Amino acid sequence: MDFYSIFKLLHVLCAIAWVGGGLTLLVASMLASRAAQPTTLFGILDMMNQLGKTWFIPASLLTVIFGAVATTFGGLWGDMWVILGLLGFLNTFLSTFYSILNSLYDTFCSIFNSLYNTFCNFINTSCSFINTSCSIFDTFCSIFDTFCSISHTFLCFFKRICSHDKYNTINYLTLQRHLDPK
Repeated sequence: MDFYSIFKLLHVLCAIAWVGGGLTLLVASMLASRAAQPTTLFGILDMMNQLGKTWFIPASLLTVIFGAVATTFGGLWGDMWVILGLLGFLNTFLSTFYSILNSLYDTFCSIFNSLYNTFCNFINTSCSFINTSCSIFDTFCSIFDTFCSISHTFLCFFKRICSHDKYNTINYLTLQRHLDPK
């Protein structure tokens, strides 16, 4: 048995495992769609996740690797079935990659929307706090203005009283000196 035959055998075995893993995932997805209990659904989805990681992906990668090695040993790179096989693998790879990117995009959008809503709520709360603080400050300013107005009124009143000669201390003392010459 030469290297070409060994790698062709490994390629075919991995291709069978790959197709079998795909059929198993298909059957598991049909069972998951019929699951009535959430625990059953999550159990099947967990099994599909594990099967995809431990069986389906390694089988597909080994199929391509062993196929490339067998094609190199056999000198078959120009054959149509090799090109079609690589296009099939590329299709599977890109659709999986697209699915993963789409899932990541949805997750990113969900996280971004959550952060955006949290930020908007924070800004609204901050603006409400600032408005309340400004309202309290305006109330204190109004109270202070009222206090200043009352103080001004009292000062004017006392100024009038004190400006009268009788109550003016300096004028009173001067008057006392003139009236009481010692």
